[in-house]
Amino acid sequence: MSMKSILLALGTTICLFPVAASAVELSGASLDLGYSAFSDDNDISRFAAKGAVEIGFSSSFATQIDLSFYSYGSTSDNGSTVTAHAIYRASDVSAFGVFYGQDDLAGTADYYGLEAGYDLGGFDAEIYVAAFDDTGSEGTLFGLSARTGLGQGFGLGLSLDGASYNLGLDLTRLAVQADYTLSPMTTLYAEIGNLDANAFGLSGSETFFGIGARINLGTTRGATFSNRGLLAVLPGL
Repeated sequence: MSMKSILLALGTTICLFPVAASAVELSGASLDLGYSAFSDDNDISRFAAKGAVEIGFSSSFATQIDLSFYSYGSTSDNGSTVTAHAIYRASDVSAFGVFYGQDDLAGTADYYGLEAGYDLGGFDAEIYVAAFDDTGSEGTLFGLSARTGLGQGFGLGLSLDGASYNLGLDLTRLAVQADYTLSPMTTLYAEIGNLDANAFGLSGSETFFGIGARINLGTTRGATFSNRGLLAVLPGL
């Protein structure tokens, strides 16, 4: 049995096992609208609309569905991503999950992986690793992020994401994000980062910036995990 089949079976078991004994409720949801572009060429940009809904089956088990749409400045192609997460909440501050999703941009790419999150209120962190299959090529995705509150509604975060294709393409995205909480539901953010790409013996590095707003709903004030997929990593095309 392949690792993909094992993860899908595990995710189905996590989500379905508690249903008979527990009430189903909407535990969290989020909507994120953002714009990003490269500093040297603003035409290479991206507008993103990312949503997530989390359904809780008990205090320990939940499922999360993500749906994202991307519009790019230098190409007529628009992208979309859908991801399903199966979540086990090990404690009030930690959660583990498996996920499966698909990127769609002039062709589709499936991905599946493992993730973990830690949330103390004033400090939170996530880590994930995934494999993907993109019409004739395969590769891996990975990422980690952390955020800490600074007081008076301000926060500061750091994220690192990467992708590696077996055809010789490697991407690394490093970003620093600052945010301000307007209300318990609404957060504004800005980020600056660097995208490093290596392909077929050539390499390049470019600075990008981004701004956005995020609305969190539900008893958990948002979804447990961030959006996944290669399109979520790219700041612009």
